[in-house]
Amino acid sequence: TEGYIAERCVRSIRARGEFTGYIMLLTDKAGALKYNYTLSWDPKTIVTEGRPEDLTPRRKDGHRIKYRRHSMAFKRFKTLVLNYLDLDERFDHTRYVFYLDVDNIVANKLSRFFDDYYKHIADDYDAAKRILGTEQTFSFISFWRDPGANYRMWQGGQIMQDRQHSAGCTEAWRDQMDNVWRGMDQPLLMNVANNYKNYKCVIFELPGDGTHFDLFDTRVMKEKPKHYPTIVHITGIRATSFTKEPQQEFIREALLLSGDGSKAKMIGDITWDEVTTPISAGGATHPRHS
Repeated sequence: TEGYIAERCVRSIRARGEFTGYIMLLTDKAGALKYNYTLSWDPKTIVTEGRPEDLTPRRKDGHRIKYRRHSMAFKRFKTLVLNYLDLDERFDHTRYVFYLDVDNIVANKLSRFFDDYYKHIADDYDAAKRILGTEQTFSFISFWRDPGANYRMWQGGQIMQDRQHSAGCTEAWRDQMDNVWRGMDQPLLMNVANNYKNYKCVIFELPGDGTHFDLFDTRVMKEKPKHYPTIVHITGIRATSFTKEPQQEFIREALLLSGDGSKAKMIGDITWDEVTTPISAGGATHPRHS
């Protein structure tokens, strides 16, 4: 809940992403209190508080699951998205679900990415059936490869799921998180991908790496807005590599808040200028908290 990263993400989805459907924001109690206020300007963003059993996972014997890093308990929510959608009838007719970490910015039309995904997934599924055999029943889930890891692992902050076919993969990933002593979720996802015999999960690569997805860097900042990737991931480490001014200029442009737009109020006395201020930046100050 530090700063206004979630609000920034939602604004980008609506502005350059031009997405008008429902957004579900999964959070904890403190986040729900905050976001029900700071996101009240967007009536189609559904702020959903995690259930106690998910915020504090326990084993069947009642003992709390211990993780190498506490953040794994929150990363675990990536594997629970479909479960929470099942609890809300507003998503009853939704089949495909695009998960995003809130430190992503949607910088171009989502419809273009969705169209490319629909074209690719049918071909990917048919190819997998030919390789595995038509009698095989398997789950699948889709990611981009991580350019920050030399493309050897999957990028875990952007996930496309099919409600009819992805539950087996997310359950397998959650099993790894709960039972393997690792601090990062990406190697655990690779364990799933490399153990088809046990998990029956196939991972497909999302289309348009570089066109639809990229990590935040100088090259992205210098692009003309019409050439921005669909999704730009601004991780904390990358944010600290750049000074405040060029980073904020990109964020304002991506959120359609250049010029006087950033001076407008998001809600109450919180301005959009505060929302576009980087949480982490070389030589930057942190924005005030709500």
